[in-house]
Amino acid sequence: VCARALCFPVMPSLQTPTQCLRIVSKPGSNKFPGKIHQVSRRNWHRTSGNTRATSLWALMSITASATNEPTRHQQSECSALVPYVPSPLQGMHARTLVYQFPAMDLTIDLAQRFGEEGIGVGGAAWPAGYVLAEYMSRRPSIPPDADDVFDWTNKRVVELGAGLGLVSIVAALLGADVVATDGVEGVLPVMRENVQKHTAAAKHAVNCTLLSWGEEADETRILADGVDVVLAADVVYGDKVHIWKKLLKTINRLTDPSTMILFAHFSRYPDKERHFFRLLDAGYHRTAIERSQLASGNAKTNIYILRKKSA
Repeated sequence: VCARALCFPVMPSLQTPTQCLRIVSKPGSNKFPGKIHQVSRRNWHRTSGNTRATSLWALMSITASATNEPTRHQQSECSALVPYVPSPLQGMHARTLVYQFPAMDLTIDLAQRFGEEGIGVGGAAWPAGYVLAEYMSRRPSIPPDADDVFDWTNKRVVELGAGLGLVSIVAALLGADVVATDGVEGVLPVMRENVQKHTAAAKHAVNCTLLSWGEEADETRILADGVDVVLAADVVYGDKVHIWKKLLKTINRLTDPSTMILFAHFSRYPDKERHFFRLLDAGYHRTAIERSQLASGNAKTNIYILRKKSA
């Protein structure tokens, strides 16, 4: 981001609180270009011409190169206020990520352990998980043409590939009886840490447990109490067909035509992923939620409602 881009006022007349970023740039020189040294997230209000700000997030220090060509815009500190669009992937190596769900008046600070030994990719927060959790938090009608909002209370919910537990936390706080599963045992301690921190007020305790896709013993154990809803977010990656088939085998065993499946997918390799969806569509009816119903800034993420086809 160049310093020149920061030298314009962005302060709209707002009728409702709007989340924005305040970006401050430091001057540079021929040898050392300017640096963005502060970014803070705030809730800005404008009433009767007076502006006030309430900090929502601690001030973060970052360094990002500005333009390499010195200009008059780099001769003094400058700042800009720009609209804030939350990034679902706030930083894979951050120890803590903060998510806000205004519809539930909820803030979740999620411990993250990406790259640590024995944890793997499940130790990071991935984009589709946030999109699914945010969608659920607004209690929409599911399916969209239903007469009323979906009632999560006492629903028996199983999340596949739950990772850090974000989606399961939101489901539990909506009243569901949740089993959060992952196939990597090393992920379970950080999942439990996050779940225990945020679900003390939940109606049901969340069960964080190991489930290896395609393992009948794990699936049978979870099926003992029945399953109303299956949740899955960012569980398809690359072209690992043998893993996809194990995933589909698990979904098949956990569901019947009455089970609702919410499947959130961030598309990285569309050509390769088409093969997975061909396998999926052979056994399931798939309906996409309109993008306008999803959190902004997530053009590559879709949420699908799946129903198992009758035999």
